[in-house]
Amino acid sequence: MTGPRAAARWIVGASLLMPGLLILHPSEIPAAVKETKAAPARRVASREQPPKPKTAAAKKPKTVTPAPKVDATDRCVHVVRRGESIGRVASRYRIPPHTIVTANNLGPAATLKVGQRLALPGCSKRAPGPAVAAAPPPAVELEDGLLLARVGPARVPTRLYVAVPEFGGDAIEFAWPVDGTIASNFGRRRAGWHAGIDIKADLGTPVLAAASGTVIFSGWAASYGRMIKLQHPNGFITVYAHNLENLVQVGDEVATGAMIATVGRSGRASAEHLHFEIRRDGMAFNPIYLLESRDSVPILVGTATEPLGEETDDDVRE
Repeated sequence: MTGPRAAARWIVGASLLMPGLLILHPSEIPAAVKETKAAPARRVASREQPPKPKTAAAKKPKTVTPAPKVDATDRCVHVVRRGESIGRVASRYRIPPHTIVTANNLGPAATLKVGQRLALPGCSKRAPGPAVAAAPPPAVELEDGLLLARVGPARVPTRLYVAVPEFGGDAIEFAWPVDGTIASNFGRRRAGWHAGIDIKADLGTPVLAAASGTVIFSGWAASYGRMIKLQHPNGFITVYAHNLENLVQVGDEVATGAMIATVGRSGRASAEHLHFEIRRDGMAFNPIYLLESRDSVPILVGTATEPLGEETDDDVRE
């Protein structure tokens, strides 16, 4: 058949065959397309990881030792006296000086005032006194009656003549500077060696010159407090220490029995008394042998070796 009808039939047949021709065979599908369709969807892993099981090799936590507790009640209080320093207080209570400075906020200058109360951390409730002090080193005998001993807390080497001296025509009879009992003798005592005697008397009692002479020192000395030294004929020197008040000046000429001071407890002294020494040629002599004779010399029973003051010898060298 030809003509318009035949052409129309051809067109209809072609339109029916076209969809089949457009379908591709599976073998002809690109590999990239296959993989995209075949690949399963990936699962997003959770960010939270399960905890790892503990093993025997795991480190043990460190044991921390707590700091030792400081007992706040273990503190002493010291009232500062004239002439005292941080080092002296620390030595008395046997604690490091810097602990006193830190505990009391003393600052770089670390100055003390009389009457100031110092907290002393780490000290014992009782300050170490003569009863617990170490025994003094033994003296060396230089010759018969003459010893070389370390005197006072500073342990200054000093020659002590413990026998009865014989000065012949150079001898001087010394008057008693105060009336009172002997609280501490010359020579060895429990706390150390003593270069004089301690005569107990009430506060303010007049101190008299033991012999005529010239004042060669009147002022403050370490441990001795207010002290006076008199130069006498024939090379003798007398020392009067722990005074409440000095009444003479250097260069003054005094007569025997003249009032030169008053009894006190200045310096390192535990009670009111006069510390009295007699020296000559660099040696200290027992004043009992050189003072004017008395019917009796009262001595405090049981306290003749107890120190009322802790003198050092470096302030009275000739």
